[in-house]
Amino acid sequence: MAANASGPRRLRYGTARDLLIGLRVVDPDGTVTKAGAKVVKNVTGYDMNKLYVGSLGTLGVIVEATFRLYPIPATERTWVASFSTAAKTREVIGRILGSPLVPSAVEFLNDTAAAEVARHSSSISGLRGVLLAVAIASVPEAVEAQLRSAEAMAQEARGALVLEGAAHEAFWAAVRDFDPGEGSAMVLKASVLLTKVAEAVEQGERLAAQRGIRVAIISEAGTGIVRYYFRGDDGADGMKRLAEVVDPLRAFAVEAKGSLVVLQAPPEVKALVDVWGPAGKGFMLMQGLKGQFDPGHILSPGRFVGGL
Repeated sequence: MAANASGPRRLRYGTARDLLIGLRVVDPDGTVTKAGAKVVKNVTGYDMNKLYVGSLGTLGVIVEATFRLYPIPATERTWVASFSTAAKTREVIGRILGSPLVPSAVEFLNDTAAAEVARHSSSISGLRGVLLAVAIASVPEAVEAQLRSAEAMAQEARGALVLEGAAHEAFWAAVRDFDPGEGSAMVLKASVLLTKVAEAVEQGERLAAQRGIRVAIISEAGTGIVRYYFRGDDGADGMKRLAEVVDPLRAFAVEAKGSLVVLQAPPEVKALVDVWGPAGKGFMLMQGLKGQFDPGHILSPGRFVGGL
């Protein structure tokens, strides 16, 4: 909650912030503060939930949360298709997102990520190349009809299959809890325009190849979120090569009307890069809020953007 983290089904259900209706927070001086309510209703005043969620614990410690829930769908199945290159998926993704289909998730994996996911989800081991996965959840008849429609929009696919039951669950677990393998790891999260997702994947692969490091890329193609899992050799040179991809990728993300942050990296890499990037025009307001809520700077000092 403090990170406003989300996963593949963000496309249909939104982020943690979107589903939250009430919070209980402990302030730096030990005061317990309530925000929102335990029922869905209209209230006046500031929406304090949105202030705490995503602040990484720099304004208060979240100890209780109340959510709006959705019913578990009757059926959920996944259509997975393979393509030779990222560029070939661009039009297919556009067709799916511009159609009447209501997917729970639209996930795009480069070939390195697809191979790693296949280790944990053997049902897709026969597919080669980059993968596009579309999850549909509804009553069985609607799921079947929407999966057929998705398949009809992807004539460029080299191969495809439908996952259900345990195979469906295993695939999404491997995507959600992705393990990039051995070696020093750096995980970057970019947010770009939907039309730039395939290009963002290609850019990450190009930078990795230039610096002799490995990269697995998983994108939430329906929301514009791209996660890069870079792996390099240990030692000072390996750390330097990892750090060298951050600024070029951030420049691309900004040009694509988005942003990029470092989610995970060895301390040696963090010492060489700006984890958050430019603080933006709202930084003075953020400083003011930090001063009001935590004047002693005792909660996660220096953890957030701009050293807040």
